[in-house]
Amino acid sequence: MIKRTVVFVGLILSLYVFHPFYLTYMANALVMSNSLHKADLIIILSGGNGNRIEHAAKLFKQGVAPAVLMSGGAKVFGINHTSYMTDYAIKKGIPSADIFQEPHSRSTYENALHCLEFIQRYPVKSILIITSRYHTKRSYRVFQKVFKHTGITLYISGANDGIKYNKCWEDYESAQLILTDWFKTVLYWSLY
Repeated sequence: MIKRTVVFVGLILSLYVFHPFYLTYMANALVMSNSLHKADLIIILSGGNGNRIEHAAKLFKQGVAPAVLMSGGAKVFGINHTSYMTDYAIKKGIPSADIFQEPHSRSTYENALHCLEFIQRYPVKSILIITSRYHTKRSYRVFQKVFKHTGITLYISGANDGIKYNKCWEDYESAQLILTDWFKTVLYWSLY
């Protein structure tokens, strides 16, 4: 009994002492990027605080893709996220004629499924997915799985999410985002 207690206390103490290292590793392990390429379509996943749309608008203006698809089905005050996203994208310089909406998805997996349904109606050979940096690896893996046999090339780019990845333990909200996305990553690995 004493031996178990000592081991348990030692484990808790080591987690406390070394938590900056664990959280730094966990945070950086969530992020991926590939080199930026031109694509047929930019897909912006709902979420964030406008940073995803700002990042996509910058890339759109640089000519990375000729059209944008807003993806997300959550509602705020009865209005779909994609409507808010579209309004903000127009304010950021993306012409409304170049914006499409996918307003049905409520998760990253559903984003991929519903975007694929939409894309199959058009001659799209490559897409650039825009999300927050901490969400890039999981999003890319989910889209990879859903788009597996389509021949569509996937790229991903993470918008600045304000997280200091090498010091994320200093900020409660950043640490919470990292730990939540790790939980979702493990959940997605087991479900999909």
